[in-house]
Amino acid sequence: MLCEDVGDRLDAGSLAQRLAQVVAEPLTAASNVVTPTLPAPSTAGTLLVAVVNAGASGTQSVPTPAAGWVLVTPNGAVNTAGCCRSEIWYYPNNPGGINGESFTMAAGNQGIAQMTEWKGVSALDVAGIKSLGAPVNSVTLGTSAATASANELVITGVESDGGAGSTYTPMVGWSNLFIDNLHGDYSDYRVNLPAAVASETFTDTNNFRWSAVIAAFK
Repeated sequence: MLCEDVGDRLDAGSLAQRLAQVVAEPLTAASNVVTPTLPAPSTAGTLLVAVVNAGASGTQSVPTPAAGWVLVTPNGAVNTAGCCRSEIWYYPNNPGGINGESFTMAAGNQGIAQMTEWKGVSALDVAGIKSLGAPVNSVTLGTSAATASANELVITGVESDGGAGSTYTPMVGWSNLFIDNLHGDYSDYRVNLPAAVASETFTDTNNFRWSAVIAAFK
């Protein structure tokens, strides 16, 4: 997987040095806490992003400790009844030394999460959601408005009620952060889009219900 260099807008020349990512394994049905981690303590001033996918719930997850973490709003979380829930959290200009974060979901719920660390971006620009309660195999997700500038960091958090036998395919031009076909959890990113509505069309081999979130950071 490659992270493209876009100059001063996003200093991501070396994946090993600039982008840290660890996928938290899916939890058992008995647990409702996920703890995505980084392979090394975070660097002060970087942007931390956590994609949190879970079962359907009208209650958002809660980071512990909550200080510093912001849920992408007004449209950075979506719940599809009877299916799934997707959220994107971010920590701008983190103080450094953060190894991981625990996100507690509604009692009895379970999920998967991933944390990534980014240099050269610090603020949320625009976001968007998509909720589809009728099964389809192709979904287009876009931000609610155009991004303020080109080459912003755009991240998606996608969940379906897919399972064994499903095969998720990111849109051409997007790089994948994680794919968990067994549990229907996915996340992609781009750093080279023009100043416009940022969108991705994602597909699966089968028809599913979906919840999906997209966020652009500048």
